[in-house]
Amino acid sequence: MSEKRTTARAFHDATGVEDWRVLFSGAHAYFRVGSFAYLTDCNHIPDESWPLLHGVRTVILDALRHRPHSTHFSVSEAIAVVQKLGAERAYFTHICHDLPHAETCAQLPRGIELAYDGLVLEIE
Repeated sequence: MSEKRTTARAFHDATGVEDWRVLFSGAHAYFRVGSFAYLTDCNHIPDESWPLLHGVRTVILDALRHRPHSTHFSVSEAIAVVQKLGAERAYFTHICHDLPHAETCAQLPRGIELAYDGLVLEIE
């Protein structure tokens, strides 16, 4: 069974959600459910994946730190992705200890914040 199919089956079994799709993959799966997208453990979105992200209103992205990294978005790169998407809400995850939570959130554009343990989102 392919990695993409295995990921799809595991996601469906865990959530019961049928209407979703893998957007692009490498070592990880990046997915969209309705107007929600989950894009972590990456620092690049392939050109062919941008049309698949049209209409995303809420996104979870990684934003490891301010300095560039080889496998994760930096804070400024993640902000640029959110702005290109035109998403209304964004939550940055996979953040390192270099980013003090309250101070970093205060510096982020409106609609963007750092995620935290226990955060629950309602998605459409």
